[in-house]
Amino acid sequence: MLLATCVLILCSDPATYSGRDHQLDVPIPRLDAEVVMDGDLGDSAWARAALLNGFSQYSPNDGAPAGTRSSMQKDVESGRVPELDAIAGPIIRGGARHGIPTPVTERLVDHISIRTSA
Repeated sequence: MLLATCVLILCSDPATYSGRDHQLDVPIPRLDAEVVMDGDLGDSAWARAALLNGFSQYSPNDGAPAGTRSSMQKDVESGRVPELDAIAGPIIRGGARHGIPTPVTERLVDHISIRTSA
């Protein structure tokens, strides 16, 4: 998991929904506008996006806060070189092979690379 801190879902009213508070029903409207998945949240459609947070475990401890961090997060926090190519490499190379841009993944790799090389 490259980055799992929040998920954006288009909805009619901007709001924050917390899974731990059992706010699990998020309205998703139909839009006439095209939404570009390029990492830039400046498009007008994204201004109405809901923030989903408060993720929790489902099993074995239903409702408990998530108790683990991603291996990449652990690497960055401890000063180790993260496994960027193993995680993000297949996404970027697969996108290139099929002509699918992967700008968000590429930006994350650049950001993490800069952070870990300092």
